[in-house]
Amino acid sequence: MEPIEISRARAAYNAYNAGGDPATANKNYRGDPCPEWDDLPQNIRDKWVAAVQPLSNSLDHVSSEATRHLGPAEAEGPRTSVTVDEAITLLNQLIASDADAVTALFETRVPCNDAFADHPTVQVVQWSRTGTCTVGMLGILNGLFGINAEGWGHIVAVYSEQTGKVLYCMRRIAAP
Repeated sequence: MEPIEISRARAAYNAYNAGGDPATANKNYRGDPCPEWDDLPQNIRDKWVAAVQPLSNSLDHVSSEATRHLGPAEAEGPRTSVTVDEAITLLNQLIASDADAVTALFETRVPCNDAFADHPTVQVVQWSRTGTCTVGMLGILNGLFGINAEGWGHIVAVYSEQTGKVLYCMRRIAAP
């Protein structure tokens, strides 16, 4: 497993390349394909690690604060409260460790009945073609933290348009 600093720099590089106008995604300023992370010269990878270091320090601080606040589960028993930001920090750590696994978990949806679908905070999708309601892990996590004024959950997963993988999770930004 690669160090977390490298995973974060790799995720930032991939997100940067995938962002912007879809017509120019994963292309440099000349329109040539951007190299894969492993094909970048070491000097360039080192610069990406340095570029994400301030954010990494912030994530590590939030994570260590959450861990210190919550304490080890084995020593203190079950956690009695977790904030949205602590959940997002954990999700981002898991994405950095294994984006494929988190993507598969987020994309796995199971059918649910109308009573489940009518829950006031769990995020459920009703497919217009079939009328079937389905729920996934992120919908249930959002149900734990309630909804915003627009009726949406507080945790958003941001996906790569190129790979379809989850890049990171963040708080939903309220509409103006």
